[in-house]
Amino acid sequence: MRLPAHGAFLPEDGFSCGRGVQNSVVGQKSSAPGQTGEGAGAYTTSMAHIETGRSARFFAGLARWLLRWRWPVLLASVGLTALFVVAMGALRMDNSNEAFFMERDPVRLVQDKFSQLFSNDDFVYILIETDDFFQPDMVRRVRALARDLELRVPHLRDMTFLGNAEYVRGLADEIEITDLIEAGPHTTDSMRLARQRAMNEPLFLDNLISRDGRTTAILLEFVRYPQDTSDPRKDIAPAIYEVLAKPEHADLHVYTVGGPVVDYEFDALATYESQRLVSLALVLACLILLGVTRSFRAALAPLLI
Repeated sequence: MRLPAHGAFLPEDGFSCGRGVQNSVVGQKSSAPGQTGEGAGAYTTSMAHIETGRSARFFAGLARWLLRWRWPVLLASVGLTALFVVAMGALRMDNSNEAFFMERDPVRLVQDKFSQLFSNDDFVYILIETDDFFQPDMVRRVRALARDLELRVPHLRDMTFLGNAEYVRGLADEIEITDLIEAGPHTTDSMRLARQRAMNEPLFLDNLISRDGRTTAILLEFVRYPQDTSDPRKDIAPAIYEVLAKPEHADLHVYTVGGPVVDYEFDALATYESQRLVSLALVLACLILLGVTRSFRAALAPLLI
């Protein structure tokens, strides 16, 4: 055997048993593309060595460049991170029905035309559980809640509950329209009459009052949302929650449902879960780096990015 200048041992027949690059060159001699058998395997292995060498040289060059310009790179990273953090405040999650369709999608076009003709199809149901709704004190409390909602909830078009519902009765030669629950002092007889009317009216039964008279509802309907704000739909649920949190309403057993409420709760849940997942990902990355590098400096490096 002869010893070349670079110090690798080569047999006399010219085949390499030394470095990976030497293997690749000799491998090309032993097997050209298109060969089969052991020669093809040797050629494939040599090409893998060449690709590995290229990747190593690239990352080595990148590391040298980053070390040489470490302070400008660090300042640029901090500046970009601060810029993105500020811009994150303008991010909004849109999970409305329209967001799932393209702007020119036929379904969305029909939805937009419906909104133009019939205003808004969003609604919120506020269900209130009571021992018996048809009691003077409970009617008074629900009426006060409905009044506060009507004053404070934005984009409201109509508010309906048994306290302002109209009762239509056909007489011999005329139609009589009165309030289902008439204003003024509520007596036992007036409450008994209101219960009888509500239970005999299909429009109210199972819509504004349950069959056992214990659960009543307040229906909120909304105008078409203005186009000059980012997402006016998200203003509805916080206003409702603010009213329900008032001391005079806080002890009511209330359940709130509807599109704007689901939209708001979904965003709040997604934000909370995202924060938890990001924190968990950072902890796992630090643990993995600590196990691989055995260095606390390397393990804590992701927290600075």
